[in-house]
Amino acid sequence: MASGESALTCASSMGIYTGADPDAINMLYGDCYVQPNASDVVQDILGGIPGVIYILYLSVRTTLNNVLVQEIKIAIQPSIVPEAVYSKRVVTQGGFRSVVEGGDRLVVGV
Repeated sequence: MASGESALTCASSMGIYTGADPDAINMLYGDCYVQPNASDVVQDILGGIPGVIYILYLSVRTTLNNVLVQEIKIAIQPSIVPEAVYSKRVVTQGGFRSVVEGGDRLVVGV
């Protein structure tokens, strides 16, 4: 973002990169939101099928009326812990993400 520009609103969607999951959109757990610092956007995700690679699409409207779009690939890996992880915070700027079964929180710097 430009100097003095900050995130104002966001929208998200989930798609499939490889594999099959007819309920991919249901991985979005609630709506995305802009954090109080106005430079990070958060989207909680939940579920998914191990072996499937998903794409999280995030769009952010800024205070200068710019629209920033990111595509984040997310691979679901079999869990190595007895219970799913539901509140791990992850900072990413796009690219490839690998998460365990269960839930995760994506914090995307814009």
